[in-house]
Amino acid sequence: MVGFFKLSPPCSHFIQTVLPNLKSSLSLALQHFFPLAGNLVLPPPPQMPYIRIGHGDSVRFIAKESTTDFGHLTGDLARHGEEFQALLPKLKNMQKLKPLMAIQATVFPGTGIALGVTFNHVVADGRTFIHFAQSYTLLNTSLKISCQQVSFTRLQQGFDPNTSQTTLKINC
Repeated sequence: MVGFFKLSPPCSHFIQTVLPNLKSSLSLALQHFFPLAGNLVLPPPPQMPYIRIGHGDSVRFIAKESTTDFGHLTGDLARHGEEFQALLPKLKNMQKLKPLMAIQATVFPGTGIALGVTFNHVVADGRTFIHFAQSYTLLNTSLKISCQQVSFTRLQQGFDPNTSQTTLKINC
């Protein structure tokens, strides 16, 4: 899932203010949705995979800058799903241990940010994930950002991006 937020402050404002708030509110949200910070353990057969949640587990948080046209990505027009892939973090693919969620904040200098989240459905269904996203957003409301429009684009891996994409636009 990718959420777009229109902002006009410079990149330094994002790094000094927005980014720390995103990380702090993520930490608070994960206290209530702690399995998302866990890992999927894949033991050798005949043992069954299981989710391990332990002290010190975390969610990988990536911050990037992009020169892509923010207006093109958020505009009301048809786009190829591949255009959004750079905004979604990759889950590390280790042989016996797989992280369950990663978050990427991509800043588009002077125009906005995109918050991309990738999670493994083994830990949460769509409804649970939306509950997490709403809680994360609520905890992050201390940000003094006036957002003009927020849009969420859901991309499902393994499906044709042209047919599996749904967009929900929310005015705030």
